[in-house]
Order: sequence, then C-alpha cells, then structure tokens
Amino acid sequence: MGPKAGLFTVSVVLAFAFVLLSGCGSKGLLYGVAPASITIYPNGGQASALARLTYSITSRASLSVKLVGPDGQVYKLRDDVLRAPDTYEIKFNGAVAVDGTDDIRVLPDGRYTMIVQATDVQGNQAEQQVEVNIQDADPTPLQIGNVVVQPQKFSPNNDGDEDSTHFSYNISKKASTQIYVTDDDGRFHLLSPEKERDAGEQSFEWDGSENGGRRLPDGDYTYHIKAWDKSGNVTIVEGPATLAGGGTPRLEIMSAKFTPNSIPLGGKVQVRIKVKNVGDTTVRSDPKWGVGPVPGTAYRTDTNYAYWRDNEGNPLYYERPGTWRVGVSWTNAPTPPPFPVRWSLGKDLEPGEEVEITGEITVLQKTRELYFWASLVQEGVGYVGDYKGQTRVIVSYSP
Repeated sequence: MGPKAGLFTVSVVLAFAFVLLSGCGSKGLLYGVAPASITIYPNGGQASALARLTYSITSRASLSVKLVGPDGQVYKLRDDVLRAPDTYEIKFNGAVAVDGTDDIRVLPDGRYTMIVQATDVQGNQAEQQVEVNIQDADPTPLQIGNVVVQPQKFSPNNDGDEDSTHFSYNISKKASTQIYVTDDDGRFHLLSPEKERDAGEQSFEWDGSENGGRRLPDGDYTYHIKAWDKSGNVTIVEGPATLAGGGTPRLEIMSAKFTPNSIPLGGKVQVRIKVKNVGDTTVRSDPKWGVGPVPGTAYRTDTNYAYWRDNEGNPLYYERPGTWRVGVSWTNAPTPPPFPVRWSLGKDLEPGEEVEITGEITVLQKTRELYFWASLVQEGVGYVGDYKGQTRVIVSYSP
C-alpha cells in the first residue's frame, strides 16, 4: 500500500532494560540525537528519499518533534507522545500533513531545523536540534478533480434498476490510487485496490460489495478516493454514498400445473404457476415497470412475449435487465427466444410473499405429444428452476 497519513513515524529499534538506564543519569533526559545533519531528496527517486535519525531518553517522557522552515513556519511531526526509557528511530521523507485534511504534501527545497523535545513526569524538559536539508523535491500537489459519483444512493439487488454506482475522476499526474468506504462506525472497506495509473480520467463501478466479495449491508457510507505519488504527496477526496434496498433476489416455483392432459389441435392448455419470494429483497415484476404481458394474457404456440406492438409497431414487452417473469416452454417450441411464453408476476413481490400466475396457450403445433414445463426468468441474467411441473399433453388432429 502507498504512503499512510502521517508519513513521519517513530519506532523502537533497540531495547534497553530500565535497570541499565537507571545508571545513565549523567547523559541527561534526552541524548544521542544523531546524525546532526541529514539531507533528503523527495522526488520519487530511490536514493536518499528517507532520512533516519535516532535519539534516546533516560526516563519516561512525552516526546514532541517539530520542523521549522526557512521562513519560520512550524510543522508538527509528532505531538506529545508518551515514551518509555529506550532508544528510538525517527523516519522522515520530507512530507508533512496538511492541517484539517488527510492530505500530505512534500516540502519545497530548503534548510529546515528539526527539534526533538522531551518532557518527563516531573516537568523537566530537554531539547536537541538536527539540520534537515531538502533538495530536488517535488512539492507539486497531486490533484484529484472532476469527481462524480452517480447515483449517490443505489440498491445492489440485481433488479436492473440502479444496481451499482459509477465513480469518475481525474488525477493531475501519475500516481497510485485506491478507493474505499468507511461506515458509521469508522470501519474500513476496500473497494478498489491500489493500482498505479497515468494522469487523466479514471473510472470505477461499485456493485455494493467489498473488493468484489461480500456485499456490504444497507446504510450510509463515506467514500474515499486516495491518490499518492512516489515523491510522498498524498491527496484524498471523500463524499457520501448510500446503499438501500440491497440484497439477493431469489424466487422459487412452488407448483406448476398444465391442464388438461389431452386436447384437440387448436385447444387450450391452462397454466397455473405458484411462485414464492425466498430471497431477502423485493423482486421487481410490476407491470408499471413495463414488465409483461400481465398474468392471464392468452398466447398461441406461434407467438411469444414480443408479439404485442404499440401503434408505431414497437414491441410492448421485451427483456428488461434484472426484472423477473415466469416462462413456459414445450417440445419443439420455436426458439429463440427461450421460454417464448412469459408472464410478469403481476406485482413486485416482497420477501416471503407468494403469488399465483395463470394464463392459457392455444396449441396450433401439429405434434401428437407435447411436454410443457415452467421456469423463472430473470431478464438479462438467466433461468431458474427449469423443467418445473413437466406435463405431457396429447394433441389429437386428423392427418
């Protein structure tokens, strides 16, 4: 992963037992700050991009570290961190946090003074200074612009209506980026892993899942688009995103009946299909969405759901991605499309709710023996529960 907010870190590099330190009173509270002068080149190169210095304290104390610029501006690198007696290392890459944000900026070339200060529990203070030279720096801020997240509120439930949201943005120069969200409890959820990208327009589609895996629960989130260059500049933009009505749609055919078992050519097969929503989200199949034909619509074996037209000759019913219908097919049914006979559920179906769909099919196909069966059709996705209620129907006609 790229640079983290607060690129200045302090870590223990050598442990000393307190009993040994008790004999070091002559060294003072703060000692061993070295080297006295450091030079770094924060420009994305590999050489001298990170400075390291060490210091030691002889008793428990609060440590603060600040940097004073050539113009007198003060940058806080570490503010009153309580440390046990020990030896520590300071790492500094020439970048400082921007007040009031999570952004980080590389400092311009110049001669700076790093001040390390220790205050023990009795209030005694000690201070030492180190000269910091920054050369050949790349302080040009990394910009993230034209951020658009649309829609801001979406419902990842595979119903074909706002199942995902699209991020678009641009970066001002080559950088690594990642996108993540945080929930109301501040928990981190990665959406788009770190990847180096060229300057220019970027995009990402979020389907409500965490890095393509587990779907996140409904709720309000804050998205974060983070970008960082090799010099140490970091920029983060954030905004709101809401998941609502998410879930996994699941329907099940509880029963499918075709009657009678024997008809003359031109006779009608009556269809009754009972469907239950066994998922955890609403299934969209209301005719108000244009899903049809409605239950009860009569078919012939030489027609399909695209048969009905408006006054301009356009199909009234066609596949609407994500919506659901029941489908019926039979022996030697004309294809495409699969399951030429389809009816909407007549309504949006809530979790746990059942509905019965009825209809009829006039048989004009000269086949002595037909097998009819039912399936669920999620438009643009696939077929669920094929061959449910398979029934043989004998068709009588003269040669």
